[in-house]
Amino acid sequence: MRVTVILTLGMLAPVFRAQCQQSEKVWTDNNEVWMETAEGPRQLTHDGVQKTSVDLAPRGNRIVYIAWDSASDVEQRDLPKEELIEIDVNGLVLRHLTPEGYVHGVTRLEWIDDQRVGAEGSCNGGRDCAYWVLDADSGATLQAFLHGGGFIWSHNRKWIAWREKYRRVASALTSAR
Repeated sequence: MRVTVILTLGMLAPVFRAQCQQSEKVWTDNNEVWMETAEGPRQLTHDGVQKTSVDLAPRGNRIVYIAWDSASDVEQRDLPKEELIEIDVNGLVLRHLTPEGYVHGVTRLEWIDDQRVGAEGSCNGGRDCAYWVLDADSGATLQAFLHGGGFIWSHNRKWIAWREKYRRVASALTSAR
């Protein structure tokens, strides 16, 4: 019986280790997205555009990040200053994500699960925060949580909590599915 337990734990150890290290498998360096592979670090983007908030999907097959446009405000008067981009592990752009009602100001992207991406940012000129739940396969907005801040998912990724705009200590909890 002890042998079975030890073998089972031994077989699961790489899975637990991979989950803990997953966030370290992708990063930005010198305005490019990099990924750790079995052969070593590999550069996935090659455009020199500033990138932030890079995150690897739970399965390790897709990456999302924010690319910041370096053009001046005069040239980009009516366009977003950043793009939300999803790529595969070879650096191929799969889609540009644009949340419904989005103006600009997304500061954080995260994989909720393999089917959903979360985008947190400001709306109304930075007076409020918003959080959009996006379909990772189509880019469609599944849900939008407006007028809050401090968005955080439950351990099972079924509930999201946030601080409401007009209440100091209150938090709201709702099902995101």
